[in-house]
Amino acid sequence: MLVTELGQHLQVASQEEAVALTGMDKRFWNVISIYGTSSPRPLLRFAASVHHACFDDIEAAPYDGGARPAALDVLEAAFQFADGVGRAPLLIHCRMGLSRSAGVMLGWLHRRIGGGSDAPMKALEILLRVRPRAVPNELVVRLGLQLSMPAAEAAALARMLVNDPRVLANRPQG
Repeated sequence: MLVTELGQHLQVASQEEAVALTGMDKRFWNVISIYGTSSPRPLLRFAASVHHACFDDIEAAPYDGGARPAALDVLEAAFQFADGVGRAPLLIHCRMGLSRSAGVMLGWLHRRIGGGSDAPMKALEILLRVRPRAVPNELVVRLGLQLSMPAAEAAALARMLVNDPRVLANRPQG
């Protein structure tokens, strides 16, 4: 989807959708490919470029299970990749395209838009246009925001964003 106010094609997708999109639009999409510790890297051979990020869909850290939560260095590397593509098309995917990829996109959009007081809501509005069913992972959003603001402020802002009524409406009931 072309996000006119940013002058860039952006997409949040599931792994299956990412494979299909990069196959259909060969060498168009620059991809942040998020996969978990128990899944192999997806093959995206027709992407323009790919940055791999391995972490699981965990909303709290530290986590003592066998899974790997998102980490600041992993998100910083993903954001640097996204910044590095300039205005070229950017696709961010995870297994379902709802939580981790949405969290990365939301944090990066906030960074891209800048630190104005309306930046959080603008970033959320763009995310929900790009992926209406998004349910951003709170830990991913918090860490992404923490790259550009103090940790306590990032935590409060992340909590506010993931508890926005539009996001809450996307959460599974039950």
